Amino acid sequence: MATNTTTDKNEIDLRRIARAIRSHRWIYLGGCALIAAMATAFCCITQPRYESTATMLIEDSSSEPAQTANPMAQMMRTFSIGGASTTSVDNEIMLVNTMDVMRRTVTALNLNTELSERHGLRKRLLFAEPPLLVGMARSVLDTLTVPVKAEITLHPDGKVSASLKAGKYSAQVSDATLPVSIPTPLGDVTIATGPSLDTASTDSRRFVAALTGTPEASAMLYKKVIIEIADKMSDAISLTITDVGRDRGRAILDEVMRQYNIKRLERTHLIAEAEIRFLDERIADIFSELTESEKRVEQFKTKANFISIGNEAPILLEKSLDSHEETLKTTAEIAYFEQILNTLRQGHTGLLPAVVIPGSSASAGSESGPNAFITAYNEQVMLRQELLRSAKPGNTALIAAEQRIDQLRTSIISSFTQLLEGARMAEDRRKGATGALDSHLHALPSYEREFMEIFRDNNIKNELYTFLLQKRENALLQYHSENTTGFIIDPAITALKPSARRPLTVTALALVAMLGFIGAGVS
Repeated sequence: MATNTTTDKNEIDLRRIARAIRSHRWIYLGGCALIAAMATAFCCITQPRYESTATMLIEDSSSEPAQTANPMAQMMRTFSIGGASTTSVDNEIMLVNTMDVMRRTVTALNLNTELSERHGLRKRLLFAEPPLLVGMARSVLDTLTVPVKAEITLHPDGKVSASLKAGKYSAQVSDATLPVSIPTPLGDVTIATGPSLDTASTDSRRFVAALTGTPEASAMLYKKVIIEIADKMSDAISLTITDVGRDRGRAILDEVMRQYNIKRLERTHLIAEAEIRFLDERIADIFSELTESEKRVEQFKTKANFISIGNEAPILLEKSLDSHEETLKTTAEIAYFEQILNTLRQGHTGLLPAVVIPGSSASAGSESGPNAFITAYNEQVMLRQELLRSAKPGNTALIAAEQRIDQLRTSIISSFTQLLEGARMAEDRRKGATGALDSHLHALPSYEREFMEIFRDNNIKNELYTFLLQKRENALLQYHSENTTGFIIDPAITALKPSARRPLTVTALALVAMLGFIGAGVS
């Protein structure tokens, strides 16, 4: 009975593969050796890369003083994550990681030019104080779109030979004396003596210079610099770059942080400058309005003869009472003078009453006042009455007394008539003054209300003027301030050993290529 055996087509026969590899082992070994040699040569030729890191703290950029800040905003800042809150840090990361900051960094460090020195197949980047200075005009580099590469040989006698390529254009110079300028359609390339050039060297030195435009160099730097939040609970950000050469990576990160602070200061100064211009115009307007308001206060006080109701009311009230009292005294004097005149004109021969008005001018002493006349008249009347009791008609003493009484009557009538006219005039004047005082006293509340309206407007303008001056001082302090938002906690630090990322990547790719080569051959 025949037995049919079947083999699964999906099975892998390792013995068949091993026989195929063994039969073509020299081809596989040669191919793997070639791939390994290429990977090794690439790792040896490429320059080592170093990782640099830096840390910067984003501080609160609010220019409002803590004592005048809104309490709610102050509380929000207090209880936010960190000091400036995560959202603000994200905004600052976007500001740091901008093409403008990268362009400034490229311009400041002249990253448009990369100069390397050849030692066999290896190259070494020359960054700080290079022996040669290779470059183009800044206006050309800012618009350069085609990379320019120059291979330069420095001879022991100090002369140089160079071959230059810029797109499809190429140029060469031989045994040229430094400095030398090589014309190209894009612009002249200059080669000059650097600060570290060794003129005593007896060997030729080979250099490679690569010139790129500012936009391209900025884009390359934008991809190389990695900016992240250092910790979720802080306002610090970390900057990382992996670059050829230990010095250049560190210098790039330090310059990026410096350019960020410069950009922030420029923004702060720009805002402060605009605020100062606005405040100057507003202060000038308020000062003009304040001057007009003060003139209105002066004119009102002069026109209304008003100082303040608190100061004027007691004085005016006292003057009004005194004026009323004087008016009453004058009225009493007038009544007295009229009574004496009426009595004398009616032929009354008896005693006359003396004036009894306290403080009145009619109550003056016996030598000069009206009472002197009244006293002299009454004495003669009493003398006549004594003589009438004993003397006969026609007595000389009685006749003399009668004559003196008539003379005194005439003098009193004449004197009191003048005094009466003077008292009436004084009464009219006092009544006018009293009316003016009473009118001014009654008008004080309306004056006070009008004055308060003018004073309130003047006070508001004074407070606004003071407030604007304070704001201007704050803006001036902000304009002249050099305080930066980014506090550099750790300047850039470069690792001592080069990064193993690229060699490991190349090794992994080489292994994959070997397995692919073997697999293709077996297939």
